[in-house]
Amino acid sequence: CTCQSARPLPVVSAVPFRQVTYNRTLPMILECHRIIFQGIASIIVARPASVLTTTLLVSLVVSMGNIYIRFKDNFRAGYSEPNAPSLAEHLAYRSFYDFTSSPYMIGLVGECEEGDSMLRVDVFKLMRKDIDLGLSTIIPNDDPTDQRHTLRDYCIFSSEAHFSAIEESINYHSENIHIEYPNSTVFAQRLSMRRIMYGVKNGSLKILFYTMMFQPESPDILAKIKSAELAWYQRLEKQESSLLRLHLFGDELVDNEILVGSVSTIPYLVVGGVLMLTVAFCALTRYNQSFISTIGLLLWTAMCPMLAGIMAIAIFSFRGVAVNCMMFITPFLVLGVGVDDAFLMIHNWFHSTEVDGSSRLSTMLVEVGPSVTLTSFTNVVAFLASCFH
Repeated sequence: CTCQSARPLPVVSAVPFRQVTYNRTLPMILECHRIIFQGIASIIVARPASVLTTTLLVSLVVSMGNIYIRFKDNFRAGYSEPNAPSLAEHLAYRSFYDFTSSPYMIGLVGECEEGDSMLRVDVFKLMRKDIDLGLSTIIPNDDPTDQRHTLRDYCIFSSEAHFSAIEESINYHSENIHIEYPNSTVFAQRLSMRRIMYGVKNGSLKILFYTMMFQPESPDILAKIKSAELAWYQRLEKQESSLLRLHLFGDELVDNEILVGSVSTIPYLVVGGVLMLTVAFCALTRYNQSFISTIGLLLWTAMCPMLAGIMAIAIFSFRGVAVNCMMFITPFLVLGVGVDDAFLMIHNWFHSTEVDGSSRLSTMLVEVGPSVTLTSFTNVVAFLASCFH
């Protein structure tokens, strides 16, 4: 028998196959784009007034949804990871205490001046007085005949036991009460002060923390509790004391500060928009159009993307979705993208060799349309990227 040496099997390269597939697919995509944008151009050329009127009318009707607009940030729900450990902890906490909804917490921090102590009678009384005043804040009620409630009525847990023990020790110096850190003793019962006292040094206390936990009966009651919290915070901002500094902490205050910070950026966004339109105006003057034509072209360049942003916010508002700070800046981002696309169209229009208006518009849309579509698509995907995280 004759032995023959084994020959390697021929390897078929995948590159030619991929190249063939690419060469076949690309012309099909370009042909589809050409048919679509030529169709759009033919509709615009056939009935320009109808297309313009319909577009503006639809934009106006959809934008009417902004009458339902409300600005609201929720840093827990809006800026938390979907699988955040805190969500599981909240669920376990609710299950353990058999709560139907998550409790709402507010904290009051009392900080004395350097060299002083929160356990001094005058300083402690000031904080105690403000706690009583804050918990006595009346919850607004739409029904005048209904019983009036205060924050205290919805409080299910607080640091009242700790503060009562401190108050008893300061005023009466009972042998049954010993205030110490980290554990105090009240009638032979140990009371942890780890979450109440901060900055204990040489017998003085720098900070006291008072925790309040509320269990609202409904989302409407929760909104009213947050409103009372905000009123308490605003009162503390106006309050001045040489002995004590009080700071209120809660979700509503964080949300409010986020909103205030967002609103404060509006002047910068407006200045940026004006500068962008100024640059666009200077660029449009290169095409040797009349001043009125240049201004009109500039207004249309800015109005189209702005209408898109306003309509998007109107749709969210109509559906009851509150506008947060991230959504608020979206129209300005869309304006930048829209002006960039407008420059492509304007440049193609004024450099076109077509004489007939219909052919010129058709050529412009066929050449620029895919670029505008791809830009819009990639921006939509970029904004939705967090949804697939």
